[in-house]
Amino acid sequence: GFYFYNNYRVKRHYYNYGRKVYQQSQGENSEMIIGETGITVKDEATDASYKWSAFIRKYERNDVYYLYMSSNLALIIPKRVFNSVTERESFEKMLAQYLPLQVDLPVVNK
Repeated sequence: GFYFYNNYRVKRHYYNYGRKVYQQSQGENSEMIIGETGITVKDEATDASYKWSAFIRKYERNDVYYLYMSSNLALIIPKRVFNSVTERESFEKMLAQYLPLQVDLPVVNK
């Protein structure tokens, strides 16, 4: 029982942390460039580039994408950054093209 409880607590912690990051990012002035080589994120304090090969797992919720680089580190991409359905569909095609099939996790609707 302890193993399952501990596993639940760890997942819940990262879920809550992801929600906090997502909510705090609403007022930021940042830029995300998604292209053939990967994803580049720029804001006032940072400039980070991620190759597609860096991502090992993808998890999608109603309002956000999580692109995991390890079991406890993920790039969080709110769906609101896409200005149109076409942009979001283009991003999803890139995910399908550059991430292997085994990286998909089930979509959870909450």
